[in-house]
Amino acid sequence: MTKYILDSSFLYALFVPDDILHRKAHEIYAQLLEEELPLHVPFNALVELYASGEDYPFSKFVDEIAEELEFSEAKDIAFIKTLPSRTRRSLKANDCMILAIAKRKKSQLVTFDRKLKNAAKKYLS
Repeated sequence: MTKYILDSSFLYALFVPDDILHRKAHEIYAQLLEEELPLHVPFNALVELYASGEDYPFSKFVDEIAEELEFSEAKDIAFIKTLPSRTRRSLKANDCMILAIAKRKKSQLVTFDRKLKNAAKKYLS
């Protein structure tokens, strides 16, 4: 069964009505819910949402998915160390960690971040 890791760029678009990808995020989310696929949210993705300074209904979502939060582990750092230095430098630290969690969980990554999406294609196959 396919599992999915939801990135902050996707979650932000899902919750922010003015975001250009809001509609697409809702379409993807509805499809994932309809297929009853396991959805996981890295804790650091939620930190990014709250750090955005926007006052959107993230809290309700967090309450609903609290059991599905994914926390970083030492083996995630080990994976990040295997990435080429160019890749590590091109991604934000949080994105490196989200990529590592997706790798560890053997999950597909749902993101609108182009750099992260390209890294996922390369390193999660």
